[in-house]
Amino acid sequence: MRNRPTITEAAGALFKLELTQHDRSLQLIKDMAVEWIGRSAHCPLDIAFLCEDNTFRSHGFDTYDDDELFGEPFNVPDLPQPSCAAPFLVDLLLSVASQWKRISFNLTIDSSASPLLRLLEVSPKDLPQLENLQIVLSLPEPFLEENRLLRVGLTSRMGLLKAPHLRSLVLGRLWAPGDTLPVNWTALTELYLGTFLYGPGTDNGGLGVSHALRVLKACPNLVRCMITMDSETRLDLPGPGGVFVSAPPSPPLPLDEKINLPHLKSMSIQGTFLPWGLASSLNLPSLRTLSVICHSASPQNEEENGFVDWVKNFGDALTEVSFEHSALTPSALIYCLERLPNVVTLRMMDSGMVIHGDWAPGAPDSRAAIVSDSVLGEAYAPVGSERPGGR
Repeated sequence: MRNRPTITEAAGALFKLELTQHDRSLQLIKDMAVEWIGRSAHCPLDIAFLCEDNTFRSHGFDTYDDDELFGEPFNVPDLPQPSCAAPFLVDLLLSVASQWKRISFNLTIDSSASPLLRLLEVSPKDLPQLENLQIVLSLPEPFLEENRLLRVGLTSRMGLLKAPHLRSLVLGRLWAPGDTLPVNWTALTELYLGTFLYGPGTDNGGLGVSHALRVLKACPNLVRCMITMDSETRLDLPGPGGVFVSAPPSPPLPLDEKINLPHLKSMSIQGTFLPWGLASSLNLPSLRTLSVICHSASPQNEEENGFVDWVKNFGDALTEVSFEHSALTPSALIYCLERLPNVVTLRMMDSGMVIHGDWAPGAPDSRAAIVSDSVLGEAYAPVGSERPGGR
C-alpha cells in the first residue's frame, strides 16, 4: 500500500515564512491607512479602494480534491491561514464615511457574507458630503439562485447610491437595470453606465434601447453622459421585488414625444449597437461634444448608421466629434463630414472591430470608409468649387 502523499517540513516552513512576510505587508498597509485617515482630520476625502474577497483568504493546499494529486488523498498539515486586511480597512473607511466626497470602489464580492458589502450598504444619512461616486463590481455568476438573490438584495440595500448630494455617478458594470437602482436620478449632472456584468470578469453587452431611454428620461439635469449600448439585454435581470424579468421590447423610433435634456453638453456612446432614430428621439439644445464608438458587423450607409442620425440632428451645433469611420461606408462618411461645419476637434478612428468589406474595383459600396485626401477633399471642398467626381 502506497504511503499517503504529504507536504515536507521544508515546504511547510517556507509557507510559514511567506505568510509572515505577507502579514507584515498587510500590517504596513493598515498602518499607512490609519496614518492617512488621521492626517486628514475633518477634511473631505477622496478615496480609491480596490479589494477582492478571495485575496489571501486561504492557502492553496485546501483547494484540491482527493483525486486531483496522484489519485490519492493529499495530507495537508495544520498550516496557519493568511490574515485578511479587508474587514479592518472596511471598518476604518466606514468610520470616516461622513467625510467621503469622491469615492472609487473596485470590489470583487464572492458571497452575501462578504465584509465588502458593508461599504455599499452604508446609510445615506452618513454621507452628507458625497458628490462623486465610481463603482466597479465583480459578482458571482447569476445562474445559482443564491447569487441571483445576492444581486436583488444588493440593489435594495445599496444606501451608497442614495447619498443626498450625489451629482456624478459611474457604474463600470451593471448588475441590474440602471433605472431600478435607488438613485436620485434627477439630481445627477454626470452619468456613466458601462456593460452588464454576468460573472467575474464576464461583461456582456450594454443597455438595450428601451433601457437607455428610461435612464435618459429619468435624468433631466445631465450635463455629461456616457452609456454602453447593445441590441438588447440578453439575460434575465432582477426586477423590482426580486422578480427576474426579461428586458421590455424596444419602442419604435423615433419616439412620438422627445426626451428633453436641456443641459446636456457632452454625449458619449460605445458598444455594438446604435439604432437609427435614437438621436431623433432626444431634444439636446446644449449638445456640443459627441463621441460614438459603436461598431456593427459591417459598414453601414447614411440610411442605416445610427451615428448619421446624430449628425443629421445635431451636427450644426457640434464643436468636438469622435467616431469610428470604419463603421461607415465612404458615402456615409462624406455625408457626415459635410454636416459638421463648426467642428474644432475631429477624431476619426478604426477599432478593427468592423469587417471592412471588399475593396476590389467595382465592389459594392458596403466597404468601410477610409480617411484619404480624396475623401477629405470631397467633404471639405470650398463652396462653389467643383468636387471630385463632378459633385
